[in-house]
Amino acid sequence: MFEHLSPTIDSVVSKKTSRWAMFLPALFFAVFIFLLSTSIAQGPSGQALGAETDFFAKLYVENSDKQIVYQTNNISLFDFILETDRDNVYLRRLKININGIYDLQLVENLKLYNDSVQLGAIKEFDSDGNIYFDLKDYSLNKGKNYFSLRIIDAGSLNKGDILQFAISDRADLALEYQGSVFLPQAEFPATSGNISLLQSGYLSALKGPANIPEVLVSQRPQKIADFVLLNYAEMADLKELKISVSGYNADDSEFAIVQNNKLLSRAIAQDGEINFFLDNPLVIKDQVNLEFHALALSPGEFDFTLSGARASGYNSGQDMSLQTSLALGKFKVQAYYLEFKNGDLDSNLSAGWNKLYQLDLKSVGIDSLELYKLSWALDYQGLEISAVELLIDKEPYIADLLLSDNKIIAKAGWERPLIIKDKGSKIDLLVKVDNLSDNARISAHLLADKDEMVGDDLSSNIIFSDGDNFFNSYQLPYLPLAPSVLSK
Repeated sequence: MFEHLSPTIDSVVSKKTSRWAMFLPALFFAVFIFLLSTSIAQGPSGQALGAETDFFAKLYVENSDKQIVYQTNNISLFDFILETDRDNVYLRRLKININGIYDLQLVENLKLYNDSVQLGAIKEFDSDGNIYFDLKDYSLNKGKNYFSLRIIDAGSLNKGDILQFAISDRADLALEYQGSVFLPQAEFPATSGNISLLQSGYLSALKGPANIPEVLVSQRPQKIADFVLLNYAEMADLKELKISVSGYNADDSEFAIVQNNKLLSRAIAQDGEINFFLDNPLVIKDQVNLEFHALALSPGEFDFTLSGARASGYNSGQDMSLQTSLALGKFKVQAYYLEFKNGDLDSNLSAGWNKLYQLDLKSVGIDSLELYKLSWALDYQGLEISAVELLIDKEPYIADLLLSDNKIIAKAGWERPLIIKDKGSKIDLLVKVDNLSDNARISAHLLADKDEMVGDDLSSNIIFSDGDNFFNSYQLPYLPLAPSVLSK
């Protein structure tokens, strides 16, 4: 009886359908406007973030450990390089993580530089140690761009702190070129080394490259050693050096420290110590090369050690000292000796006469010395040796030449020894070879003595004299010499 008060099902569906038909165009229009506005808000930069592009950039981070004095202002804590393949690339985003200390005052004193230009400012520092920079559209040049994160006021640093910085993720550094954002290539996390904060710097030393003979001549100026002095954590003024010496007759001998042929200081050994004081302190930025000279040593055996150094640190104002001593060398000082060196060595072997060996000999510390014996070790194959001869300064020399399967011995007459003067002489050992095979070869090397000559023992490989006493080649400088090898 109430049917006329309720609408039919068909009429309800019809009304709902017509109502949706009215709202659908408005809904589609709203969705279209939302998508359009989102696309405009993102722009090309947002669409290109992390996408593949034709642009190239690479990040390099200095990852070696460093030490600095904690009072040092305006020093770089974190260094990195951005390399780009074109100009007008913009640095849009940079986040650097600091590990080791959470201190707002420290962060406020950090400034980012590209070479000498300060970039923007820090806009945020979160609880994870991330520093966010406001870069204000900074443009990079093509090639390598050098960046440094510097501490302007070091008052917020403390000795003993250890810091480390990183660009942790690829998305922490974003670049833009002509509206497209791209990310640099690198191995992430790109992390610095550990930065250790010290109260003052310190010194260390290394042996230099000079080849100083173990036998020196007495009573003449000569270089004993060269060494490299290195400073760490800060620049310094070198003021003192101490060298310890042990050995007979060392006291009262005079020594010198030299740099680039310039005399820095002279000192006399007393009680086994040589203390050098520099009237004009020497600035050490990273390292300095120094030479240690003896002005006149008496005969004997000596052992020298760089045992101390003192410098004043630029930033700390405190004294810096040598951390570990450095052995400079052990030397035998003689009044004179015979010097042996290789002359010109041939390498080609042919039938007939060949120069098998050449010696440069010189008397050192005395006008002349008398040579009585020389010995060479011999090794050969595919040939026969039919004769041996000596030339002294290109002239034939009559000597007693003994040839065996593995040795050649040359003996001068006891009444007429070979005189070697201080201007030097050349000795050529010649061999005549026959019946060479295709693989023929011959080698020889001068035999030195491994033990000191005792009494009148004539079995030594090399024997020489000053006219009164006989010596062998034990501990002579430059021995053993290089061998000579001849082949067909």
